[in-house]
Amino acid sequence: MEHRAKRIGLPKREVHKHLFTLPDDLVVFLDDCANATGQDRSGFLTLVLDGFYDEIASFAKGYAARIVELMAIAEMRNKKK
Repeated sequence: MEHRAKRIGLPKREVHKHLFTLPDDLVVFLDDCANATGQDRSGFLTLVLDGFYDEIASFAKGYAARIVELMAIAEMRNKKK
């Protein structure tokens, strides 16, 4: 007997269509992940973003802080010249 994965019902939320420009290989990767989880691309991205919200926000803050830090270092080097 073949077992099929159950589709996860996502909570109803207001949605709008948006255009994102992504490399083709990343779209293929997202579609493969979505198919593996029984979701469409939008549903999969919703699951990932909802599930890892804090981690994604922390990554973005750390990334921005590193850019600011690198700018300060470059500014200090430019003042020494």
